[in-house]
Amino acid sequence: MASFAASVAPQGGLLFSKKASGVKSQQQQQSVRRCQRNAAPMVCSSSRKEIAAAPASAASPAASADIAASSSPASSRRAALFGVASAAAFAVAPAGPALANPLDGLLAAKALQNAKFFMGPLALTKERLTELQKTETQLTVEELATKLGLATLDCLNPGGVLAAYANVRAVCTLRILLNSVTNGPAMKNDPDSLEAKAAVATYIALTASYDELAAELSREASAGSRDAAFKVSQECLRGFAVALLGCFRLPAEKSDEVKAMFPDLFA
Repeated sequence: MASFAASVAPQGGLLFSKKASGVKSQQQQQSVRRCQRNAAPMVCSSSRKEIAAAPASAASPAASADIAASSSPASSRRAALFGVASAAAFAVAPAGPALANPLDGLLAAKALQNAKFFMGPLALTKERLTELQKTETQLTVEELATKLGLATLDCLNPGGVLAAYANVRAVCTLRILLNSVTNGPAMKNDPDSLEAKAAVATYIALTASYDELAAELSREASAGSRDAAFKVSQECLRGFAVALLGCFRLPAEKSDEVKAMFPDLFA
């Protein structure tokens, strides 16, 4: 009995080894098929190398058929496609444009709002100058002085309590607007910048035209002299409005938006 067991044991062990190898080969084939479905070709190739290294005698006929099927051109193409898809899934996307700082948008909106606000007093000046031009012959000297002060926004003949402060601080509204767009708080423009220089130059020209207008109104009028003086002031006012708007450094379309709100001022 012992000799029978000894003679059978090697065959039994060999049979078990063959069965185990067959099972292992089938598991490897299943691993390859899963790899082809889910992973890149390079990962699958390592599984194929393991199968190739296994003894041919250990593979069952069914396993050999599976290996042949998995090595077919169609299967390779599927594996390549899965590999490309997998690689694309983990590819790093190219960097897009940097996101705009939300604060920049708020500052731009504030600048546009301030620009519209600053044009309001200038539009009021234009209206008052136009009205004064129509009625100045009907006014007394005192009325004319008052109306001129109102039309120039206290740059000439400041009235009321402003008259007491005119010698110690700026009471002229145009001067206050100029300071605000050059030194702040509305905007900051370097004194040597083109915007600041243009604003200062046009302000000086405008106030000089107001002085000339006051002188013209205080003397006997000659043919067309009144209209000429008012025309110069209106033109200087328009130039100051353009320069003041330029200090806000708005995009062209936003500047046009402001001008559209005050067509008479920029006409």
